[in-house]
Amino acid sequence: MKATTGLIMVVVAGALWACFGPVASAAAYPPDPDNAAVLYYQSFLLYNAPTSESFDDFVKGKTGPSEEIKQCLQTGRTTISYALLAAEREHCDWGLVYSKGFSLVLPHLAQCRSLSKLLLADARLLASEGNYRKALERCLSTKKLARHVGDEVVISLLVRHAIDALADDCIRDILGMTPPDPQTLEWLKGQLAAVSAPQASFAKGLKYEQEMALEMMQMDRLPELREAFQGNDSQPTAPRLPAKIDEEFLAKNRAYYTRYMTTMQATLAGPRSYAEKCLALRTMQTQMTQEADKKTDAVATAVLVPALGRVYGIEVKAQARANALRVGLELLTAKGQTGKLPERLPVNMLKDPFSGQDYLYQKTAAGFLLRCQGKDLDKDQVYEWEFKVK
Repeated sequence: MKATTGLIMVVVAGALWACFGPVASAAAYPPDPDNAAVLYYQSFLLYNAPTSESFDDFVKGKTGPSEEIKQCLQTGRTTISYALLAAEREHCDWGLVYSKGFSLVLPHLAQCRSLSKLLLADARLLASEGNYRKALERCLSTKKLARHVGDEVVISLLVRHAIDALADDCIRDILGMTPPDPQTLEWLKGQLAAVSAPQASFAKGLKYEQEMALEMMQMDRLPELREAFQGNDSQPTAPRLPAKIDEEFLAKNRAYYTRYMTTMQATLAGPRSYAEKCLALRTMQTQMTQEADKKTDAVATAVLVPALGRVYGIEVKAQARANALRVGLELLTAKGQTGKLPERLPVNMLKDPFSGQDYLYQKTAAGFLLRCQGKDLDKDQVYEWEFKVK
């Protein structure tokens, strides 16, 4: 009798759990945010970023982990956990007020850079403890953060590239701490391909900035237009707005600006080489500056258009760095499979975008170098990346 009663109670309890348990559990709390920005904003609030040079040096791989850095990372564990949650979200909307035009504030950019350093410091600490796979995962999360920064405006694109560069440097350093493992390298190649999509777009940022600039060149937005010019007050030769502005003046400036941006974007999208595009941008910039000195039609363009040659160079450098990392992974994979580095670069490798040619490959006592064959004409510099090999 007792056994039968006990069995009945178990069956009844099971039925009640089946009916009400999952419902109660599912309704216990709302789902986590699907917008990465909400989680990033919370991580910003939780984090007190260190300002010491020793922390930055550790992030860049110049020093080892000190007790101070270990304590900083321990204090930032909750911050890191929220950042990792955010990095896994596909959607990220920072809630920016684009209607503000060039008065738009972007306070999240500095916070993103600080947060990326925390993640990379954690990656380097993990690597120093021999946890290489998890360290690489931290680097990948940092690259996801960089992707979430966006490319809707040019400054966002520049911050995105800066964070990406730190993460790629960290990946190269971690790979140099352990013998190449083909399985890990194949996993990393796939992860990098996924994290890099969609590619950052200089053209997209310019499109948004063009829309904001044209909206500002309207009679009802004159205060904002004059504010944009105030930053030039300390430069005696900088363009100036006339004291009296009418619709005819604005219409001519809108037309000039549109022609300039259309020509510039067509130049960037065309089939010409990096050097040819760079020369064309310089020529356009010089001509526009000279015209701004002579006639008022080009005045607004001279102030509102960014230094396109410099920004274009930064984007090409970012592509060169990304390509070099992928070529380096192929060489490391060959080392893991055969026990030695190839004598020459394999065929059909990704190219140096500065020259359109293969990277120059040089074996060294510590590993190998990949050097661009073309020069960054804006900075008069040839870039190279070192890969250490165990």
